[in-house]
Amino acid sequence: MSLILCSRPVAIVTGSLRGIGRECALELGKAGFNILLNDREIDDNRGAIQDLRDELRDCGADSIPFLSDVANVGLHATMLEAAVNRWGRFDCLLNNAGIPSRRRCDILDVEPDTFDECISVNTRAVFFLSQAVARYMLSQDDRHDVHRSIINATSNDVKAVSITRSEYCVSKAASSMTTKLFALRLASGCTKYALASLRPK
Repeated sequence: MSLILCSRPVAIVTGSLRGIGRECALELGKAGFNILLNDREIDDNRGAIQDLRDELRDCGADSIPFLSDVANVGLHATMLEAAVNRWGRFDCLLNNAGIPSRRRCDILDVEPDTFDECISVNTRAVFFLSQAVARYMLSQDDRHDVHRSIINATSNDVKAVSITRSEYCVSKAASSMTTKLFALRLASGCTKYALASLRPK
């Protein structure tokens, strides 16, 4: 089955139902994007996602929901396929989904499960979703009228030091490095350098 390429650019926004993610989804819709809306599959989000879709429709944007936890890396490909099946493309990824420390405590009292929880959403999901999107974008024909982008929302805790939110700080700092690494790998003219840097000396 051949896909029809939508004339509007398409954005995927994770953590799109509240706060920064919601406002970004609305602004992207107003700027001419269609939006795949991702957030966790919980009862509170079902009504919220319909409200947001209604607002996007009012500003001329088409949208589809994809309720899943971005920490489930196995569902990333399915999410991207949903966008392609609907619009034949996607042009922007906004990695906005993130979680805080489950509880504030001294760094000496952090437990492995709370550390792993922050890393799984704030770091691992960002890395592997960016990877999947980058692979797709590189496989597409170069369309000079289209600007493609991957945007990672991190935090001022990338630089600020908070010993009561240590796992969160670590996860966001790692996500910031992820951004730099993908920027180098994908930057025009830097591909050969990036690949060369991966070779053992």
